[in-house]
Amino acid sequence: MKELQGFVEHLLLLRGGAPLDTCHLCLLDLEDDDDDMRRIRLWICHALMCKVRVLSLTTNFIGYPDTWTAAYMDGLPLMSQHLRRLELCRVHLRARFADFSRCPTLEVLKIKECDIYVAKILSQSLKFLSITDICVFRCSDRVHFYAPNLV
Repeated sequence: MKELQGFVEHLLLLRGGAPLDTCHLCLLDLEDDDDDMRRIRLWICHALMCKVRVLSLTTNFIGYPDTWTAAYMDGLPLMSQHLRRLELCRVHLRARFADFSRCPTLEVLKIKECDIYVAKILSQSLKFLSITDICVFRCSDRVHFYAPNLV
């Protein structure tokens, strides 16, 4: 991660806020490090500020699948007027991160191999939802989906 850090930050920051259509972050062989988790969240926030339309995050930690560690997505909820598609793989989803009500154009949400620590997932605009490949709901027996436009 340390080797990649400078490259990604220069790439994102040197864009000068120019719009970004697609951002795929595929981070492999990560260590369980709080600084790395903050950095990943910072990169996501910066991509959102660049009006990204498609955002994909895949994490793979050293020792996976023998040890289950994933990037923690928590803190402030996602906020974007432009995000249309979000794909998450091997990520821990926390309550505020699963509130997509501040993403009014989000239509596609794909969640794969994630630990989901939420009681509800909110989105007025979501049309397609996919939760696959050993996603585990940790918060309660039932997760409520508030997505009236699912097709």
